[in-house]
Amino acid sequence: MRERGEKLSQTIEEDIDKKISPSMISLILYTVAMLLCFVLLASIVDKFFVVSLDRIRTIGNLSSDAAGATLMAVGSSAPELFVALFAVIKPGDHDAIGIGQHCWQCPV
Repeated sequence: MRERGEKLSQTIEEDIDKKISPSMISLILYTVAMLLCFVLLASIVDKFFVVSLDRIRTIGNLSSDAAGATLMAVGSSAPELFVALFAVIKPGDHDAIGIGQHCWQCPV
């Protein structure tokens, strides 16, 4: 009887190992982490970015649509802007920093 119980527990453990693989666990953890990042990013944007955008809009006397389109575009392309400024200010070979890579993002 004892052997049968040990065999049964061993087959149950093998079945669990077959159904839940380490790659499945890592996929679940990755998905939860990504969702958490999106929620945290949304809360930070609501707290800080939208308030700053609204202040700039009132100072510049812009409509909310114009401010949203213009300032959001500037904010999203700021990394490429600084890379291009760096390339203009510092002479030399800039293959390592990816000058020209942002052209692929432009519509053809």
